[in-house]
Amino acid sequence: MHSLRRTWFFSVLACYSLVCLAVSSGAPVANAQATGEDTTAFRPLRWTAGLGLNANMHSAGFVELPGIPNCCAEYSDGFGLGPYLYGGFDYDPQSELFGMPWRWNVTLGVSSVGATLEEDEFFAWAIDGDEAIEAISRHTLDASILLLSLEPSIALLPVGDMPEFSLQVGPTLGFALSSSADQSEDLLQPAGYDLETLRPSRNEYSGAISDATTLHVGLRLGLGYDFLQFDDFTLGAEAAYRMAFNDLVSGVEWKHSSVQTGLRLAWRPPAATEPPPPPPPPPPPPPPPPPPPPPEPPVLTLAAEMFVGTKKLSEGESIDIPVNLTRNIQSRVQRAQFYFRAGSDDLLADNAIDREEMLNALALSARHAKSIRITAQAAADEDEALARARAEFFRGELLVRGVDVKQLEVSIVRSEDKNVRHPALLEEQRMLRFDFGGTDNLLILRDTTENREFGAVELVAAPAMTVEQRPYVLVGELTLAGRQLSILKDGPVNFTLEGDALPRNGRGEALPAKITAAYTLQDGVGQQRAASSNVIATPRTTVTEYVNRLNKSTDEEWVLGYFNFDGDNFAEVNDNAVERIQRAAKAGKTITITGMADALGSEDYNRRLARRRADSALTLLGMQADEVKIELLEDGRFDNSSPYGRIRNRSVVVRIGD
Repeated sequence: MHSLRRTWFFSVLACYSLVCLAVSSGAPVANAQATGEDTTAFRPLRWTAGLGLNANMHSAGFVELPGIPNCCAEYSDGFGLGPYLYGGFDYDPQSELFGMPWRWNVTLGVSSVGATLEEDEFFAWAIDGDEAIEAISRHTLDASILLLSLEPSIALLPVGDMPEFSLQVGPTLGFALSSSADQSEDLLQPAGYDLETLRPSRNEYSGAISDATTLHVGLRLGLGYDFLQFDDFTLGAEAAYRMAFNDLVSGVEWKHSSVQTGLRLAWRPPAATEPPPPPPPPPPPPPPPPPPPPPEPPVLTLAAEMFVGTKKLSEGESIDIPVNLTRNIQSRVQRAQFYFRAGSDDLLADNAIDREEMLNALALSARHAKSIRITAQAAADEDEALARARAEFFRGELLVRGVDVKQLEVSIVRSEDKNVRHPALLEEQRMLRFDFGGTDNLLILRDTTENREFGAVELVAAPAMTVEQRPYVLVGELTLAGRQLSILKDGPVNFTLEGDALPRNGRGEALPAKITAAYTLQDGVGQQRAASSNVIATPRTTVTEYVNRLNKSTDEEWVLGYFNFDGDNFAEVNDNAVERIQRAAKAGKTITITGMADALGSEDYNRRLARRRADSALTLLGMQADEVKIELLEDGRFDNSSPYGRIRNRSVVVRIGD
C-alpha cells in the first residue's frame, strides 16, 4: 500500500515538472528586447524569492524514539509533503568555471520536511470459536519538522546559447525551528476487539521529539530554467534534490531527503545611468578695478625674552634647579619573632608596624634555608588552639609570598609557668618564632630617612618691542606651572626661583614645570600684540647616602647579636656584622662595644649582666678588652614596656669610628 502511494505521488510530481518545463520552453525569453530596453549593460546582482512543494522521503531503522514508547515493529520508511519558501540573491562574476559560465547564489528559506511513517505488525492469533484470525496492528508516527535552511550554491550554465538553463550544486545547512510527532498503534483486524484483549488503540503520544537534531547538514542538486522575462524581473521553474547527511534524532537511525519543485522570481536592480553633463557656466563678469592700497599702519612689534645671567634662553630650553637629597639608611637586625595581644591573633603595635617588611624578609631568607621551623608558643593563660591559629595564619602568609610548603615546619608549645618572676614575661610567652637553624635567625630590616635641600636660580624676564604710535599699555606676568610668580613691567624684571616652589609628587620628589613670561601690548591707535616665552625648570638631584652611620658622621653602628632573658650567651649572631667589625679593627678603626639589658632587673644586676654580654662579644670577635671601648646601658635604649622593645634591649651594639 505504501509503495502504491509513493508511486502515485512521483507520477504526479513528474507530470508537474514536465508541464513547468514545457511551459517554460514555449515562453518568450526575449520580452525585454521587445520593450526596446538596452540589455547590454552588465548588472551582476539580482535578488530572488521562491516558493514550491517538498516531497519528503524518510528512511529509518528504529522501533521507538526517546521518551515515546512503542512495541515492537521497526519503522523503515515514510513519506510526506510540505511547502517551502525562500529568499536570496545571485551574483554573476562574468567568468568561467570548468569552461562554462557560472554564477553563485545564496538562499535562506523555511521548509517542512516531515513525513508519516507506518508499519503493520502481526502480533497474535485471535480465536473466534473454531476460527483463528490474524491480529494485525498498524504503528503510525506522523512527524512534523520545520527547518530554517541556508543554502549557498554554484550554478553552471552548460548550454552557451541558453543562459536561462542552469545546473546547481551546493551544501545545505538547516536549523530545526520545531520538531513534534503524533504516534499511535491501531488495530486493523479483527474488528470488534481491543489490544489488551485486542483493544482498538495504544502507545499514543502527541508532543515534541526528544533529542531532535538541531543542526542538519546535507547536499543539494538542482535544475533551473528562466522562462519569462519582464524588464528587470525574471520568472523561472526549479527542481532540486536535497539529501541530509545526519539523523533527525541524535542516536537514532532516521534520515531524510527531499525533492523540491517550484517557481522562482528574480529582480535585477536597474543599471545606474550617467546624469547629463551640466550646461557650461556663463562667462564671468569683468573684475572690478582694484581699490586703492590702504595706508601702512604704524609699526608695532613685541617679543618676550628670558635670561639666566647674561645667557638668553631659547624657547623650551631646560634650566637646572639643584636639589640635594641626603638619604640616611639604617640597617636594623631583628629577631624573627612576632608578639600578640592576650587571647588574640592581633600583633602588638610595635610588631604590627614591621609586619609586612618582616614577612618579605622571611620569604627572601627562605631561599637560603633548607627549612623554616615555625614555633608558636601559647602563654600559660591561653589555649594551644589559639597558638596554632597564629602559626597557620603566618604560614599561609609565607606561602602566598612564594615559600615552598615543603620548607615550612610548624610546632606548637604551651608555657606551663604561670608564676613567672616578672609579670611582663607573660607577654613574651604569646609569641611566634621562626628558626632557620644555627644562631643566625635574624632578619635585616632597613629604615630609610630622606632630607631634600633645594637650591635657586636667578631669572631675568624682559620685553623686546617696537612702538611707533604712543602712548602704549604693556601688561605681563611670570608663571610657574600656571601659578603666578611675579608681575612683569616695561623693562627687565629679576626673579629668584626657589627649588621648593616646584610641584611635587606623592613621594615628595620635585617635578619639572614650565615657566612662562607672557606680555600683552596695545599702542595708541588700538593695535594689539601678544608674546610669550617658555622654559622648563628641571630639578637636578644629587643623592648622598649614609649607610649605618650616625648623624652624618663616619661612624657606623651594628647589632652584633641577641640574648635570651637573663642570658649572657648569644642566642642569635649577626655574622655580617662580625666580619665587618673584625675588618675595621684590623684597619685601625675605633671599636666601641655597648652591652645592654632590659629594665626587668635591678640597676646593679643589669649592669653586671650587660658587662657579661659585652665580654661575650669580645670572645665572639676574638678581641681583648684593652683593644676596645666598652659602654653599659642597664635599661637599654628601647622602650621596655613591650616585648618588642625588651628583646631589642637584650643585645650588644658595636660602633665603628675613625
